[in-house]
Amino acid sequence: MVLAARSWQSNDSRQNWEELGQAVAAFETWREKIVTYPKEYTDLWWPGHATFCKWIVADLEDTGVASYTTWPQQRAVVQERGLRGLAMGFGTSYYYSFIGEPLTLDLDSPR
Repeated sequence: MVLAARSWQSNDSRQNWEELGQAVAAFETWREKIVTYPKEYTDLWWPGHATFCKWIVADLEDTGVASYTTWPQQRAVVQERGLRGLAMGFGTSYYYSFIGEPLTLDLDSPR
């Protein structure tokens, strides 16, 4: 997805835009799968799942706030809002760990 974004940024062609849309759609499918795993499964097979999920749906939330938000709280917000268009990672004035574009682009607009 990030590679497709770089290709589109360096050559703003319709083909690159479509490939970027496909890459983001594939990522969104993967992200949806990860955040909807049942707790019974993740408790058994994926230690750290909650922390990872908080990062992949954080939408540039302040790191200090995100640290004190539990995954069940964040999951409820995400389920109400939806995943599409959310950036990944945390952001503050002194620390950045995120991917905004291409997740935040309006990929439904024609090129």
